[in-house]
Amino acid sequence: MLKPTVLEALQTQVQQEMSNSYTYRAAALWLDQQMLHGLAAWFRKQSADEADHAQRFIDYLTDRGAAAELRALAAPKNSYGSLAELIQATHGLERHTSAAIHALHALAVKEGDLPTQQVLQWFIMEQVEEEKWSEEFLQMVKKIGDHVGSVFMWDHRVGKLAVAPE
Repeated sequence: MLKPTVLEALQTQVQQEMSNSYTYRAAALWLDQQMLHGLAAWFRKQSADEADHAQRFIDYLTDRGAAAELRALAAPKNSYGSLAELIQATHGLERHTSAAIHALHALAVKEGDLPTQQVLQWFIMEQVEEEKWSEEFLQMVKKIGDHVGSVFMWDHRVGKLAVAPE
């Protein structure tokens, strides 16, 4: 049985993961409008990954005998002033998610909830990967700036990564 504090934190994390998915889907739509179809494909893939993360939390709640709740999501940002703005927002989102998962782990430790601590290990390592790609994207967008040819070359490269088998 989950302690009420851990249950509430896990429910909040489900909402965070679903919000991330929604945010990435909106980013993909904006990128498609900018004719950056490779990056749009990457962000659609990220949207699906975030929904999968939410499902992992939901499955864990169910396994522990709790009823998962789906909560209201705020509308995501639907337009950006530039590609750099979108990428900076993405990096911030991933850093925020890492901090939330670390806080959730600290709570599980405080509450002596060993199963939750164990489950969160996967998410902690997943966030290392998420922060890595978002940092790489941030550094790349800083390097290429507004150079149209470089942006489209990068877009093409990222598009290939989006459909490559893992």
